[in-house]
Amino acid sequence: MLSMGADVRISGLVKRYGSAVTAVDNVSFDVAQGEFLSVLGPSGSGKTSVLMCLAGFEVPSAGRLAIGGRDVTDLPPNRREIGVIFQRYALFPHMSVRENVRFPLKMRGMPRAESDRIIDGTLATVRLAALAERMPAQLSGGQQQRVALARAIAFRPPLLLMDEPFSALDKKLRDEMQVEVKELQRKLGLTIIFVTHDQEEALTMSDRIAVMNHGRLEQIGTPDRVYGDPATRFVAGFVGEAHALPGVVRAVEGRRITLALDDGGQAAAVAPEGSTLAAGARAEIVLRPEHIALNPAVGEGEGLAARLIAKSFAGATVGLTFETRRGARVFTRRPVQESAALPIGGEVALGVQPGQARCFPLAGGVA
Repeated sequence: MLSMGADVRISGLVKRYGSAVTAVDNVSFDVAQGEFLSVLGPSGSGKTSVLMCLAGFEVPSAGRLAIGGRDVTDLPPNRREIGVIFQRYALFPHMSVRENVRFPLKMRGMPRAESDRIIDGTLATVRLAALAERMPAQLSGGQQQRVALARAIAFRPPLLLMDEPFSALDKKLRDEMQVEVKELQRKLGLTIIFVTHDQEEALTMSDRIAVMNHGRLEQIGTPDRVYGDPATRFVAGFVGEAHALPGVVRAVEGRRITLALDDGGQAAAVAPEGSTLAAGARAEIVLRPEHIALNPAVGEGEGLAARLIAKSFAGATVGLTFETRRGARVFTRRPVQESAALPIGGEVALGVQPGQARCFPLAGGVA
């Protein structure tokens, strides 16, 4: 496999806008050569500011940036040799597909014969060889996206930065482009840092995910670790569907927490590493829809009484929304046949699959 990628190191990155706004607050992480890392977070989390500093379009207030072992913190964008794809593809409307892809090669003084060879190979890689002479206005959204991708990788950059590149595409096309980009990344050994607010996109495409909030790095890890073992309450609520139920800590055994729920009954949950939760503290369990059990065989004092208030058909499954006695809403999915036996208004006992729920401190301190 041809390896184009380089490793990346971000050390103590800070980006301030004036004296009032700190967009990036002491963020550090490494990206391995050939890795696909998504920087995930809501609007205003600082994820795009990280990308802009890496690209050289913003000057860090503090910290250092290195690509392939070379410190690029003080280098202008044109000396970093980075490929960048933004939400808007910024194709030149008066240039054909071929000439759009040629542009970065021409700016680097590459002879035409050599650039033709590279362009032919790059367009073949992104499956656009047959459309080389078309103008951007004659292309679909997905085809334009592939032209932008071809232009970004034509000069063999050590790092490709992508800032929400699929946000303008419909879902079907977005799903197709996710697969195409991931396949291309593996084929070429590209190092990609991919900025998105779409959690599903990050979980689908990434080798690792860096979750940001209010300029800080909340957690970095593989998709299954970030989803299944969130390090903070923010990560638990932002990555994937989740429901929170408050209560009081009754027992602590390592990371295992037993919680007496405000809604009645009790539940076992797992606290994050380094948790300081103690008996008597207010806390909440965070549940994923797939970890909720219906009509569980539970002992006295366990389980959570709830009433089914809504069903939503979703093809092979049906979404079920329950309401507890105190009005909390809990959502889960079940196969169509199983859900048919549950009438609206019917009462069930909700349980939690062992070891799946996570537990976090709740404002309010000791009960």
